Amino acid sequence: MFCSNCGKQLQAGVDCACRLPAQAPPTAQAIAPPPVQQHTPPPVQQQYASPPQPVQKDPRITCAVWSYVFIFWLRAFDKDYKDDPFTRFHAGQGMMLSIVTAGLMGIRMVVYTILNYIGSYISVIWSTSRNFVPNFYHGTIGMTFRLLVDSGILAFWLIFMFIGISAATSKNMKPLPVFGKAAFYK
Repeated sequence: MFCSNCGKQLQAGVDCACRLPAQAPPTAQAIAPPPVQQHTPPPVQQQYASPPQPVQKDPRITCAVWSYVFIFWLRAFDKDYKDDPFTRFHAGQGMMLSIVTAGLMGIRMVVYTILNYIGSYISVIWSTSRNFVPNFYHGTIGMTFRLLVDSGILAFWLIFMFIGISAATSKNMKPLPVFGKAAFYK
């Protein structure tokens, strides 16, 4: 059975809603329970925080941090920092790191030269019996060896650089491990 007015399907004996007299929907007051009386505190004046102040960078710490990067420890010889013990300490540590890293690179070059000389000597002996000329410096084994040694020196420098930088930023005068106590610029 369908409503003749709106076309809606109806059950038998039930009137359509479109023919019933309009009833007002229940209001929110009729549905909701009465409000409970609560004590509300008096309004508090809003307190505003002062604007953040810019962080003042200590130039001594900046100079100490830069002392560990390459030869920027030369900055500590400036008239502003040469009498400061904190900056002098970290400049000495950075100087020792530079000296030790340069020494490792020098040893690396001596080892490369010796191995290349040995490879050249072997190639003279081998070239008489074969057309194969091994050369340590350009061969796969030599390139792998050089890559490992160079990566090790770089890792050594980066690790000690970050140890020194972390000590400088935390305002500690902690020497670098192994060779830090030998620093002569204090």
